[in-house]
Amino acid sequence: VPSVRNRCLVKLQHQVAYSSNVFSVQCAADDGHCGTYLEVHIPHGTPYEPDENTVIAEVKVDQRNVSGFYTTVMPSTYMFNASKVLCSYAESVYRIGSLVYVRPTAPVCCCPQPYQSTTRIGSFQCPIGADGVGAFASKFQSLADVLSVDSLLLNYPFCPIDLSYNQDRMMCSVYDMHDRRHYTRNCSAAYKSDPLRTRSWTSVDLLSQYDDACPYYTSCAKTLDQGKCRAGDLKFSFIGRVGVITKLDNTQVIPQAWVSFNNLRTSYQFSQVDLQLETTSKSMYEIWWVVRSYTGFTVKKRKAFNVSFPACTFDTTNDRYFPYAILQNGEPQPNSIVP
Repeated sequence: VPSVRNRCLVKLQHQVAYSSNVFSVQCAADDGHCGTYLEVHIPHGTPYEPDENTVIAEVKVDQRNVSGFYTTVMPSTYMFNASKVLCSYAESVYRIGSLVYVRPTAPVCCCPQPYQSTTRIGSFQCPIGADGVGAFASKFQSLADVLSVDSLLLNYPFCPIDLSYNQDRMMCSVYDMHDRRHYTRNCSAAYKSDPLRTRSWTSVDLLSQYDDACPYYTSCAKTLDQGKCRAGDLKFSFIGRVGVITKLDNTQVIPQAWVSFNNLRTSYQFSQVDLQLETTSKSMYEIWWVVRSYTGFTVKKRKAFNVSFPACTFDTTNDRYFPYAILQNGEPQPNSIVP
């Protein structure tokens, strides 16, 4: 049922086309726990629904054999509430929960030479996750993640911390000449070896000297040489990554923001000038092809999409946007306080 006012059309349902080259699982019971479904989700979640596994909208696929494209109707309501609909997110200021892209102007650090399996010497990041390591290791999202990480933990070099720790570490694998064995330890902290020279930041594990302390890892040093590291040291940066803002400080001369790249497990500090809001380049919603059974839900495919209308309603209480548009008398509201 569409709502019309001032020539603005808000549809509460949309057509979705799909195609598959496999059988769609069908179940005799229609209780929502078995079968094939198309689901709408928000990547990374929101402050209102932190878990991206939260189902925003869904429709059951009732065709077992699909040849060509089939169409179905997907609700555009938010969590089955007819007064809330999917919306177009447009933001102009940094807020907690905003998605941001790290610009090429962000700091670049040089860390101890990377671990080599042939020599069993070098640096590596901890903890280990299913989707990355160190700053990019997110907490477990599924049983498959747990099983994947369990197998990785069996291999040398070993991490002393796991995903339950809200910290990341740069570890070093070294060889002990006396015991004739390899072992892992925290990489040595970088320090300024010569107070009279700017480019004198180094450590026991770094092979060269650099310009300043690294804002990410204490065992690394920041390079101002066009992002270059020397003598085989490892280049590390967040440039080109997309993260979620977890904290803001607008009182400083250069406003700061803390950004998480691992589903809010840890955060890193950036100058806001080194960040860029993700608006049109990042899709706000995803549609998932999910096979449900009584033993678990399996995500087979994820496809991102955006909504062009209506605009999301602004939450005046929390000073941020809702992930939906509120309808009143069929018309989307720009603010949560309606006169």
